[in-house]
Amino acid sequence: MDKLRMDATGISGARWEMPGEPSVDAIRAMVVQAHCTPLVASLLLGRGISAQSAKSFLSPSFNELSPPESLSGISSAVELIVDCISRNGLIAIYGDYDVDGITSIAILSRLLNLAGARHQYYIPHRIDEGYGLQIPAIDQLADQGVNLLITVDCGISAVEAVQHANARSLCVIITDHHEPPAALPSAAAIVHPRVDSPGAYPQLCGAGVAHKLAWALSRRLCQSQKVSEPFRQVLLEATALAALGTIADVVPLTGDNRILVKYGLKALGQIHMPGLTALAELAQNQNGRVDGEYVGFSIAPRLNAAGRMGHAREALELLLSDNPTRAAELAAELDKLNRRRQQTDRKITEQAHARVAAMPALPSAIVVYDESWHAGVVGIVASRLVERFARPAFVFQQDGDLLSGSARGLPGFDVHAAIEHARHLIISGGGHAAAGGVKLRLENIAGFIDCLEKFAASVMPRGGFTKTLSIDAIMKSDEVDAQALHEIENMAPFGAANPRPRFLIQDAVIDSPPRLIGASGRTVALRLRVGNQVFDAVGFGLGTHATILKRGAKVAAVVEFKPAGESRFRKLQFRLLDFALRSSDPPAACPSLHEQMHKQIHEPINEPTNETVNETIHLAAQEVIQG
Repeated sequence: MDKLRMDATGISGARWEMPGEPSVDAIRAMVVQAHCTPLVASLLLGRGISAQSAKSFLSPSFNELSPPESLSGISSAVELIVDCISRNGLIAIYGDYDVDGITSIAILSRLLNLAGARHQYYIPHRIDEGYGLQIPAIDQLADQGVNLLITVDCGISAVEAVQHANARSLCVIITDHHEPPAALPSAAAIVHPRVDSPGAYPQLCGAGVAHKLAWALSRRLCQSQKVSEPFRQVLLEATALAALGTIADVVPLTGDNRILVKYGLKALGQIHMPGLTALAELAQNQNGRVDGEYVGFSIAPRLNAAGRMGHAREALELLLSDNPTRAAELAAELDKLNRRRQQTDRKITEQAHARVAAMPALPSAIVVYDESWHAGVVGIVASRLVERFARPAFVFQQDGDLLSGSARGLPGFDVHAAIEHARHLIISGGGHAAAGGVKLRLENIAGFIDCLEKFAASVMPRGGFTKTLSIDAIMKSDEVDAQALHEIENMAPFGAANPRPRFLIQDAVIDSPPRLIGASGRTVALRLRVGNQVFDAVGFGLGTHATILKRGAKVAAVVEFKPAGESRFRKLQFRLLDFALRSSDPPAACPSLHEQMHKQIHEPINEPTNETVNETIHLAAQEVIQG
């Protein structure tokens, strides 16, 4: 469904947009086939989910996971592993240093432990070695007597490294999900959802691919489609670990990913993994809810902190530990590293913001670098620059004449394509549409910036890249209640490609003076009065606008509903995403999507045309802002 652009821009500078309202027939069909409420039906249709697929989306079955055999090369990989185990060979699992990488290693390591296989793992140091399969590491593993090398969450572009491994008599299995190059490595087996696998779900992350391999290997070792209880338990743990990797890697929560996350989050409460238990105790889950947002904002950053500020093997040891005392020690160390990461991130972000603000004009693509910046957080800083300036950002740490850094994109700017456009100027680099990594020499930075500028200019819309804030529906004050929250929660898990629904509340009032919270002072806490109800609200990144949020001020607010606690009768909270001040005169009554939808479904009236509905929403937005 096409997005409807609104003549409304919030205080954040983002342009508000909404989908056009779905037809009455579509809503009715969705309600009947998916057994959902009209509100949820409208939200699903606005996200392009059909009535035929809605029931599976709302209540996915684990049996709907695509089989491991949908991945080309997985059967060959399994036989190579079984053969190595039978010969008492030594297996090495080589993975990336982020959450996706370490959960992938943990999945295979736990399974190989159960299978009695001789194995070890290798994670490169983010700063000293860099991303991907490295030739010195291959030599080290070969010297240690490794027979079979399995990559996870990396390797698909390592043509030269795999060639070197072959020369050292290492058998190589590549499992990865990153963008495959035209020329693939000469590995004994490649397991990748977008390499010769037309029947596979294409958006798996590294841990999702490792989960498929573990599943197929368990069946082969048990010589049955139904695995024995010990293997079932390991696969339950693998599902929980795959959920962590999937959430942390911000891949779309659709298809297999949605199923893995939904059941993996449930599995987190059923498995015995002292490391995750210890980490959860430190993460202070105030709402008591183990959901995608809790994992993404509390658990994943602590696991990632090891690779950013130290060595990722500490995070992996945490995931593999069966000793509660050791797990508690590791969790405390990760928590400490995460606090240090936060401090470093804030400092570098402020410096990078100042660099961009001092530029004569905002470039089409931002490129900044400094010798003092920590390589472990440049990706986070790049994300913050994108959010602040609505431009793709490349942030580098300089080490002598070498620049190593991370890139983040935004809709309309493909990071992987941009890196390929500048391939002749870099030492190495790769990624996907939203993010990537690059290494180049300082002498080439001017040419690199010029190349990126030209690429960005060629894809930038007229008027430049603009921040947009997608709104799912307009809600009136009497529609904001716990029942609406309960209905919305049926759409969980939320994440990439399925964000928590966002609503425009046209007639909110600031009920209490805002307070700045958090170490950076960028977060504002306040209370919003909506009709006769008052709700707590938190606005991340809106702290700079706190001075205009006077008590009694009338605002049009874009919010997400957030439950507080596990109780069925949850208290409703808001996350304030954006707002616009309204004049003192109330706008004319604007029909909400929910209100219009209720009329259309429950009253036999003539169906309006899409043009009529879109015009209503468009005028409503103008009235909200103009007062």
